[in-house]
Amino acid sequence: MKPVNFYEVQSMDGSVEWGGASALQAVEWYKRTLSARVFVSVWDEEDIEEPHLLIDKIDVTKLIEATLYVEGENA
Repeated sequence: MKPVNFYEVQSMDGSVEWGGASALQAVEWYKRTLSARVFVSVWDEEDIEEPHLLIDKIDVTKLIEATLYVEGENA
C-alpha cells in the first residue's frame, strides 16, 4: 500500500480552486482568500492507474486557521 494525502481547496460555493498532494501549497491557496475550505483525503496510489480511496474528505480548515493564528501570535 502507498497512502498519499490529497488536499483540495474549495471556494464557498463548493467549486474546487486547487487540488494536489502538497500541504504547503494547499495552505498557500487557502491564504489567498481566507474564505475557502480545505479538505484532505487519503488515497492508495500503489497502482497509479487506479488509485483507491482509503479515507474520504476531512475538513481541516479550522486546524489551518488555528495554526495560522498561533503563528501570528509568535511572529
